[in-house]
Amino acid sequence: MQPKAFVTTLALSLLGFSVSNTLAPLLLGKNLALSGILSFVINLVLAVFMIRGANWARWVTLMRLIVGIIFGFAQWLAIGRSELDFFSLLLVCVRSGAETLFFIYLAGNLLFSKRVNEHFGT
Repeated sequence: MQPKAFVTTLALSLLGFSVSNTLAPLLLGKNLALSGILSFVINLVLAVFMIRGANWARWVTLMRLIVGIIFGFAQWLAIGRSELDFFSLLLVCVRSGAETLFFIYLAGNLLFSKRVNEHFGT
């Protein structure tokens, strides 16, 4: 896979996750959250600039992913003190675990991938 195609794949996968995160409350019968829409717009702008080769967009996206990883681990630590029933607890565990692993995967690629470094010229 070419470097630009690989970065495009990473950016689109992050956008796909952002869309699912934004629309998930609608599937649960809740209102659409403004924070989800704002996060999607920020991810969309960063994805466009990353695909165009702006190195600053790569680092801003990486910092957002690292904050997401930290919050994911904090959520895992707080789950033990929650008063949720079994199935809600299971859903939170699976969702936050998958999200954290996905963010670790994306952050690792943005930091260490040879194709990403070639695309950004570093």
